[in-house]
Formats: sequence, structure tokens, C-alpha cells
Amino acid sequence: MKGQPVKTLVAKLGEPDSKEKADDGRVYIRDGSNNASPVFWGNFSDCKLKVYVDKSDAITGFFHSGTDGACARYAHALDNNF
Repeated sequence: MKGQPVKTLVAKLGEPDSKEKADDGRVYIRDGSNNASPVFWGNFSDCKLKVYVDKSDAITGFFHSGTDGACARYAHALDNNF
């Protein structure tokens, strides 16, 4: 997804839980704190996904922290082969 518009990511994962300004763009953060369906998704607060975008809203990189199980929903949403 690197180089693609961040709206492509938002279409797959939904709106981020928060956004932060960065020197060269923004950081979109998914950490489970704004999970609208806790029964369906389970507790995903153990996974944090940060997506870095440039000033033109193109994805420049990713960072995740947490267990593989907790982060699996993000991986699957981005790649159905996962």
C-alpha cells in the first residue's frame, strides 16, 4: 500500500482512532480505543497500527506493535491472503 492514497487504507480499515501531525505529513493511528464492535472484534487494544502519510496524503510507511493475534485483523483487511 506504500505510495497509495490514505483513503484506500481508510476504506479497508475504517477511520483511525486518532491522528497526529508530523513534520512531513500525518500519522494515522489504530489502537482499538474507538472500536465500535467490541463483541465482534474482541479486545484489540494490544495492537497499535501507525500509518505514516506525506503532505499529499500518500502512504509512506507503517509501524505496528502488539501480538500477531491482536494485529491479524489489520493484516487480513489489507491482504485477504493473510
